[in-house]
Amino acid sequence: MKYNREEIVEGILNSDIRFLSKAITLIESTSLKHFKLGQDILEQVLSKSGKSVRIGITGPPGVGKSTLIEALGLHYCESNFKTAVLAIDPSSKVSGGSILGDKTRMLQLSRHQNSYIRPTPSSGMLGGTSARTKESIQLCEAAGFEKIIIETVGVGQNEINISDLVDVLIILLNPGSGDELQGIKRGVLEVSDILAINKADINQKLVNDTILEYKNAIRMIDYDKDFWRRKILKISALESIGLTTLINAIENFIKESKENDFFSHNRLNQEKERLTEVIKLEIVRRKFNDPEFNESYQKIIDQIENNETTAIKGAMRLLDE
Repeated sequence: MKYNREEIVEGILNSDIRFLSKAITLIESTSLKHFKLGQDILEQVLSKSGKSVRIGITGPPGVGKSTLIEALGLHYCESNFKTAVLAIDPSSKVSGGSILGDKTRMLQLSRHQNSYIRPTPSSGMLGGTSARTKESIQLCEAAGFEKIIIETVGVGQNEINISDLVDVLIILLNPGSGDELQGIKRGVLEVSDILAINKADINQKLVNDTILEYKNAIRMIDYDKDFWRRKILKISALESIGLTTLINAIENFIKESKENDFFSHNRLNQEKERLTEVIKLEIVRRKFNDPEFNESYQKIIDQIENNETTAIKGAMRLLDE
């Protein structure tokens, strides 16, 4: 398939989602040629990016993230905000593609003229995000999207990378999920700005007990944003109960983060983190494309197999070379 760089750039700047989709496909491509073209396109539209509010939503599988995102997205779309959803799905081991297909789970939102939904395979990335989520966000911003919602695969100890991509992070939890605290661990709770207990229409006592459990839990967990007192809200994504309260909490967080200069500093720190991350990934990619390195690597593998060295000592030897 041939891609015209100038045509795609012009299409993105004119908010044509066909060209936005093409650009995201390019930056996600495993083809080096397509990937470089995608990066060239992004560089040309970069000055138009950065003007959105980036909202992260994480939580255990089955907690209702897609239902909440559809309700939140419809609110923004009907309030005349162009809204993009980047839904990170588990990758199929067969095709490498997205398994769940969020367009089928957010039918109303996908039909709205102000919306854009892009399911993206995680491709095995830890942290609940995709390797190119950051660049997809910037392309959506260049295409004029003002609210960008990023949904992670699930939640666990490793799934905190989302905090390096968004301006505000919401963790969605089930009522009676106190036992899940052990599974969630400290990481994701340390970086979450708003905790929302979903399915509040089912059992009020259970929801209230869960809120109390999490209030006690977050008192013992570090949080680095002095300007904000974390909110624990009860909502029902399905019945839109508490949705206005959640939206107000998001807006208040963004407002206070800007007033305290946290917003701009956080964006800059995220770019620095992204630079370091890409350098690490690129060093590994380039080394494994080097025949001489691969020969040394195979020798270390043979030594490990023969119990002549350890993986750590082998890695140090390769790095010293």
